[in-house]
Amino acid sequence: MTRRKNIDGEDAAIEALLKGEAPAPEETDAERNQRLLAQVGYGQQDDEDQDGFEYEDGDEDEEEPVNGKPVLQVHHLGRVPCYEGEDDEYEDGHDGEIELMPGAEGCQAPQPEPVRIEFDLKPKEMKELLDKDVIGQEKAKKYLSNAICYHYARIKREQGNGHDHDTVIKKNVLLIGNTGVGKTYIVKKLAKNVGVPFAKKDATKFSATGYVGDDVENMILDLYAAADRNIELTQYGIVFVDEIDKIRGGATFGKDVGGAEVQRGLLKLMEETDVDVPVSTNPLAAMIATQEGQANENTRPPKINTKNILFIMSGAFPGLEHIVSHRTGEEYDENSWRDDVTTEDLVNYGMEAEFIGRLPVRVGLRNLTTDDLYKILKVSGDSVIQQYIADFKSYDIDAVFTDEALYAFAEKAAELGTGARALTSVIEEVMTDFLYELPSTDIRKLEITKELVEDPRGTFIDLTLDSAIQRAAGRFHKETGTYANFDDTGRAALKQQVLESDDDPEQFCTELFRRYRDAMKLYRQEEFVLDKTAVEEPNKYFARLFGDAPR
Repeated sequence: MTRRKNIDGEDAAIEALLKGEAPAPEETDAERNQRLLAQVGYGQQDDEDQDGFEYEDGDEDEEEPVNGKPVLQVHHLGRVPCYEGEDDEYEDGHDGEIELMPGAEGCQAPQPEPVRIEFDLKPKEMKELLDKDVIGQEKAKKYLSNAICYHYARIKREQGNGHDHDTVIKKNVLLIGNTGVGKTYIVKKLAKNVGVPFAKKDATKFSATGYVGDDVENMILDLYAAADRNIELTQYGIVFVDEIDKIRGGATFGKDVGGAEVQRGLLKLMEETDVDVPVSTNPLAAMIATQEGQANENTRPPKINTKNILFIMSGAFPGLEHIVSHRTGEEYDENSWRDDVTTEDLVNYGMEAEFIGRLPVRVGLRNLTTDDLYKILKVSGDSVIQQYIADFKSYDIDAVFTDEALYAFAEKAAELGTGARALTSVIEEVMTDFLYELPSTDIRKLEITKELVEDPRGTFIDLTLDSAIQRAAGRFHKETGTYANFDDTGRAALKQQVLESDDDPEQFCTELFRRYRDAMKLYRQEEFVLDKTAVEEPNKYFARLFGDAPR
């Protein structure tokens, strides 16, 4: 085997590796790895960046050093990054790729600073924080506040005692509720209030290890990315898995790779296991490790322990109400059956008994009423109404929403039956024309009323028709030297025709004047007042002007 003492350039390094060659023994492993990695853009990090840990809005609070390193407090840290599925971006600007940058010693991952939980919120205080933004769902907020507070209080207590209790059962949570009732929103607010990383995954993306689909362990890596690649902080995060009902076991031949097997994979994570963190996704570093079979401390993957990660599962569980009703012999309304769900019911539904056993906190979320949706728009700190007000303000337009308009929006959203998520689509449908047209007008105040919500097209035309006529008539006069306007009957007829068309008022008026151009030139009149006949029957109107029609 030929050995090269010096390898100059990336091409030579890769060529040597592909041929089975290795650098000369005079160069240490760490030096060689660092040099080759640097050739493909992996430089050495600054010492101050070795922890790989950064907050955008929070602070790093220091206490007495532990083993020579400051201890981070995890409580009210500000905005902590969260990850919501493979197609989303991290809130802190990451593009979804999970990758560790090698440090000064070969491929060794950045060493995180010790994390100490300094959590002191009481359950009632946690619920009060949720009440500011989460409308309704009183029972769910109470159960979740208990689960979160006692989970992190236990971790804080064990850190203070210096030892763990192996018999402790985590307060993992199962949320049962239809789409749009606020399951994801509540959990994200909880994670923000605690100040820990949060990752959300869709259970339908999972498959058993070794099969096509997402491995359940990948969501721990998503949590790791949300924690800015800080392993210790990752180990205190919250994982939220939605649509868990979609992986119930089914009557299949052979291995159920998308149902029961996925539940068992999740069970392993919920109990306690170690998840390997890839040291590097750099192909050159991977080739080095593979070729030489290195298993030293520099290349051995770090591990994330899941013992203190809190898991929250949720699903709509359609059809479960029939199982509950069959067992109890009772008839339920659309909400009350969720309070009577038992482990037996969930097992009969297709969930693994051991899996359900690791979700001791179970709570149903009721469907949102019209009043709930109104309050979400009116008082929630994250109301979408504030966004629309800000959007109009960007163009110096003051938008005001009346209470009657908010309730009308809530009624429209309730009819769709998809909960709070219907609010944005309903409001957008009503406001689209106003958002599009008003910035180009001289209108500087818009009152959104119940009448506007119920008849947005008519209200929009009423609001903009006069200015549209003026602009179209102005261009027509500039082109022809002729003034044109409408009397009250002509304006009413024009409004009706615009309503029946897909054009905006200005487009419609411009086209109407274009059709009048030749006739007006023949008549040689400087000004025309157009009435209902001119709009509905222009030929008759101009024939009358020329004296060709009976009076």
